[in-house]
Amino acid sequence: MARVAITIGVAQALANMAGAAPDGMRLTKEQAQGLQRAALALVREHQQRLSTPVGAIRVRGRVRVTQRSRPGEYPRKDTGALVNGIAIENKTLQDVMRTGTLRVGLRRSVFYGAYLEVVYRRLGLRRTMQSMFVRLVALAGIPFRYQFIDVRPGDGEVLQ
Repeated sequence: MARVAITIGVAQALANMAGAAPDGMRLTKEQAQGLQRAALALVREHQQRLSTPVGAIRVRGRVRVTQRSRPGEYPRKDTGALVNGIAIENKTLQDVMRTGTLRVGLRRSVFYGAYLEVVYRRLGLRRTMQSMFVRLVALAGIPFRYQFIDVRPGDGEVLQ
């Protein structure tokens, strides 16, 4: 997997195994692999939900977009950058075992995904996570909780 910098996004999902003892609690190898499996399933499902293409027609040799997403829908795929910009934090299995956390979010190059969700009220990673949480817990094989971090698009600061 290529090195990924997840600095902007609307989610820090799959964070801190629920019920873990504070300070020094480690996940087993199987638990960490389960968390990674769940994170990958979340990314793939979200990419699928972002894959509905925009409606377009050709007028006098040019493509004209006729149908974009509306509030309450997932953003429609135009260039595919947003679909490819969903990423899992680049951590080794040992790091996941040690920290018990794994982040899923948007790459810096697709900061507008957070903007679409927060400002234009499109569905995003938060909705995908909420809708498939039970399935992700089953995939992970361990109970976990998740936390979302809202950001101001463009400046990367966490909203309080």
